[in-house]
Amino acid sequence: MPKEDGYITPEKRKDMAPRGKGKQTVILEAIKEEALLGLSEDSTKEESEKALFGFMARTAFNPTEETAAVSNMCLNLLMKKGWPDVKSTMPLVDFEFNPDDKPHEQASQVMKAAADGLIAPDVASLFVSSIASMMKIQEISDIDERLKTLEGINEEA
Repeated sequence: MPKEDGYITPEKRKDMAPRGKGKQTVILEAIKEEALLGLSEDSTKEESEKALFGFMARTAFNPTEETAAVSNMCLNLLMKKGWPDVKSTMPLVDFEFNPDDKPHEQASQVMKAAADGLIAPDVASLFVSSIASMMKIQEISDIDERLKTLEGINEEA
């Protein structure tokens, strides 16, 4: 199948203008040119990043009158750049739950646990939503099985 006109082929790529620089590259070049941080024009990307983070660390941990306003911001930026945000997770819960009961009975167990203060209401809501999702999956599976059975009967006839 021939490629349509909108596709970029290796031949077309050769005739196209090169892509622009990424934002990170532009920022690091500006740091080399303007901030000077002990960098030469031949500095590598890694050296530029290290100089930037070093400047931010010095500013964050040694605030002066001139840098006091940006000290906390620098520390915050360093932390965000070095470590991803910690995502909150729901606490583990322990309450009486019978996985063999019918779904409406399971939902009742969850609601009782919430009413008794054993689990938080948002956790109870998550449990009940999960039970409802499992019921929907079971319903679709049953319909699929019945449809296949009917198709098998029709093919035999």
